[in-house]
Amino acid sequence: MANELTMPDSQSPVVKRTLPIGVITPNFIVLRIPVHRTELAAVLVVVSLVVVVVVVVVVVVVVVVVVVVVKVVVALVVHVEVVVVVVVAGVVVVVAEVVVVVVVVVVVVVVVVVIVVLGVVKNNTGSSSSSSSSSSSIVVVVVVVVVVVVVVVVVVVVVVVAAVV
Repeated sequence: MANELTMPDSQSPVVKRTLPIGVITPNFIVLRIPVHRTELAAVLVVVSLVVVVVVVVVVVVVVVVVVVVVKVVVALVVHVEVVVVVVVAGVVVVVAEVVVVVVVVVVVVVVVVVIVVLGVVKNNTGSSSSSSSSSSSIVVVVVVVVVVVVVVVVVVVVVVVAAVV
């Protein structure tokens, strides 16, 4: 009888030591989210905003470089017609705007999914109404910040592209 009782106790540290390996399993993630729900949301939102800013900077730099190269080539080789330059610049601008819109949509979808997942986990853990109201206020702040960043990014891209072209 003593051996049967001590056997699970001797194996439990092994199970606890192997638990961090299960980070990739959904059950472990669901168990970990309620503990640091706010920190996780903040980290994901910050990472999403950083991704948006980096992509916008890269797109703007690529657009500026391509347009400048096209203008230099046109200045050096006069034989190129103006229509070709306008078409190339237009294609570059359209591709840049499509890339920015796709990245912004993906980031907004990720933020919404995170908010929904955190809301589901919060409801399953049975948290109090005060924490749910604070969580909803966090959600409102996150949505407002994302919308403001998206508007600023689109305006910056349009202004830079219009100024260069």
